[in-house]
This record gives sequence, structure tokens and C-alpha cells, in this order.
Amino acid sequence: MIYNFGQNNISHLNVPWGGVRNSSLDHFFISTPTNSYSRHSGLFSQLPTFETASTGGWFAWSNDSLGNSPSLGMAHSITTNTNDNIFRYGDAGDFSNLNNHRDYHVFTMIRRPHPGQLGFGKSMSFRYFYVLGANVDSVKNTILQENLVAHTLDTAYVSSSINVDSIRVNFNLDGSTISINTTQDSTGLLLKTKPYLNSYPLFKITSATNQEVISSNPYFFSPDAYDGTTVSIKLLGFQDTPTDNLAVINDSICGIQLCACTNSLALNYNLLAAIDDGTCITPPSNQNITLPHGWCMFSTYIEPQNTDISQILSPIVEYVTIVKNNLGEAYLPEWDFNGIGEIVNGQGYQIKVDTTGFGQVIQQSIELEISGGYLHPENTPIQLEVGWNLIGYLRTDEVSAVDILAELNASENLVIAKDYLSGAYLPQWDFNGLGYMVAGRAYQVKTIQADTLWILPIGQY
Repeated sequence: MIYNFGQNNISHLNVPWGGVRNSSLDHFFISTPTNSYSRHSGLFSQLPTFETASTGGWFAWSNDSLGNSPSLGMAHSITTNTNDNIFRYGDAGDFSNLNNHRDYHVFTMIRRPHPGQLGFGKSMSFRYFYVLGANVDSVKNTILQENLVAHTLDTAYVSSSINVDSIRVNFNLDGSTISINTTQDSTGLLLKTKPYLNSYPLFKITSATNQEVISSNPYFFSPDAYDGTTVSIKLLGFQDTPTDNLAVINDSICGIQLCACTNSLALNYNLLAAIDDGTCITPPSNQNITLPHGWCMFSTYIEPQNTDISQILSPIVEYVTIVKNNLGEAYLPEWDFNGIGEIVNGQGYQIKVDTTGFGQVIQQSIELEISGGYLHPENTPIQLEVGWNLIGYLRTDEVSAVDILAELNASENLVIAKDYLSGAYLPQWDFNGLGYMVAGRAYQVKTIQADTLWILPIGQY
């Protein structure tokens, strides 16, 4: 069976491709529809192809020109479901040519599948019989007596999933070694024993450094098949979807049970996870925010113990000219005026930083460090008023503005989103000049109606 689980359409097959040593079996005999036979010779590169339908469904090699010595034959189908029903044969070498003393006779059955006949998820199956005999007649008689030609196979049939036997397998991880056992336990990974329509294989793959993975990708360790990087590929079975790398955690394989972060305090906590995969991300307890000279907009994913804006900015107060919230309320440290008071979780703020000295800019930016507890975005709704809002960004990683604001856009409630650099996201025009939203920055968002923005946690979007 040939099963295509790749994305390229297979349009040419040489199945089988092989041959014998001329020094052992020098003479080639092709049968006729009446099961007589005749000897044929010549160089593989010079002989034409031969129609299988014009044969009796078998051929043979012998070391005697009349076929009166021990012989090897092959029974094959005389029909096919593909475009071509031909074979090719001949000597690979020429002993009269000093530069080509290759000692073998080549035979190949040629099939050219129809377009899509052997595309992804499709298979073709072939069955041939090799027969040994005291001579060519003996080979022929065995083929006829056993009716072997009728039992050959040349078909494009592919089974459906329900017609293929199933197995369940368990995995055990010991260091970097993965051992595999079949089981009757319902927690085992369910696989099919043979390819079925649109299925994907699953392999255990071992590298030259003894690293082992469970994957549908035979090129997991290297894009080159024979560079020595991969030393072993064992087929385990077939499944509905491809798997790049199933993680084996203790004695379980992620895919049977969900393997993810099980620490409820982690940034990427997954409520549905049954097995901790060691990927938990510890929430930060501080944030460093870069504030450039001049005007910008900032926010924080940290909730400090003291939320008064004057206390938060006290380490850099000598550089702060003014801070404003979305309502226009201001903090003016030079005048000892604080109209903002406590910051609001999830909100953003405009700030003007002055880093000049002696009439010139002495540094392009300053760093503001804020310490405290992390504001998990999934627990921190951001309230939006009609019109313009100034929102914070509560994730630690960068995510496209299209994804962060997707729900607002889906409800047709988003007009525009902007950053302090004049980058804009205009959903009506399908234009995202804002790009990715960045921790520490704030964004102006204009909505048609009051709404609530929820930012999803790490691992989502």
C-alpha cells in the first residue's frame, strides 16, 4: 500500500522497482496471454515500455537462455485503475562498455495515477507474488495452478475510518526515552492500524542524540531524510488530525488528557488542564515602563499597594510636567496639584516628560518601575464610555490590535483605536496601522456605545 499523507499529488509510480544480478540470472522471459514465454534482452535505457495487458500476467529470470535452470518469477496484475498499465525492463549495465559494468537487470512496473487519485488522504494498493522454481516452466506452472494472477492487486481503494481496526496505546517517559505499549484501557491513545481516508500517521521518532518524540512529521529533526540526524522512525498508527509533537508528561501523553499549566496563579493557567506540562508563567511583580521625552500614553498591568498617581510617579517626579486621564483631570507636580488621585485598573494616562537640561534634551527617555500585584486581564474588565476612551494594556506579551479589539469590532462598536505615535486601527477600512499592542503603553479607543472590553490571558488569541 502507498498512502499519501503529504500535500503534494503523486502522479508517477514505479512499483515495484528492482531486479536481479546478471551474473546469477542473466536471461529475462516475458509471458504471453496464452502463457507461453519468450526471452527478451537489451539495455534498460534503450528498450521501449511493455503493455502488461499483452502478457499472461507474469515474467521470470533464469541463468539459462532456454529457461532450464533455477528461476525467479513474478505474478502481476494485467489491469490497473491508473492512466498507464506498462512495465519497463533491461540491463542496467553493459559489460562491453568499460565504464558501465553494472551487474544487474532492472524491472519496474509503471503507474501514472489520475489527478487527485493519489493526493492527500488517498491510497493505492498493489499485490505481487514472487515464485521460485527449478526452471521457468516450473515457475509458470505454480502461477497457473495457484491462480496467482487473479489474486494480484492494483487498486486505488481507500478505507473509511469505521472499516479499519483500532488499537489503544500507552506511553511511559523515562528520562528522554519513550516506551510504548498497547492497552485495553480506555485512557490509551486511540489509533487506527491502517491508513483510512484523510488520516494522518503517528510516529515515534528517535534522533542521533537519542531524543525521542511522538509526531506526525517524519522530518521533525531534520528536513533532510538521510543526513544522519534521524536514526529511527516507528509507525504507531493513524489518526484524524496531525500532531507535530505530543508531549509525554510522566506516564501520560498530551492529547489524551489536556497538558497545560495547572497553577491557578500563573499567567497561562488553563482550567481544563489535567496534567501540568511545566510551562506555567509566573506573574510579574513589577513592570518597567519606558517614557520618552515629550508626550506619550502609558498604562500598567501592576496594581501597586499605593495607587495614588503622585506616589507611583514619585521616583521620576522631577521629569514629569503633567499627567492627564481620559476625563481631562490632571496631576501637576510643579504646582503640587493632584486632580487624578488614585489610578484606575485598566485605564491609560497621558503624560508629558521633560528630560531637558541647559536648554537641550539630555536623555531620550526615562524608566518608570511599578511594583505590586499582577492584574490578570481576564479578571480586570475595562469599562468603555460612549466616544473617546483611554485604555490600558494588561498583557505582558504583544498581541495584534485586531485580536485584542475583535469583540468590539464584531459588534460594530469600534470606530478607531490610536497610540501616541499616531498609529491607527480603522476596522471599517480593514486597516491596522497600530500593529501590535505593547505592555506599558495606553491606547485611545473611540466607541459608538458604552461597552466592556475583556482582554484574554496568555495562551489565548
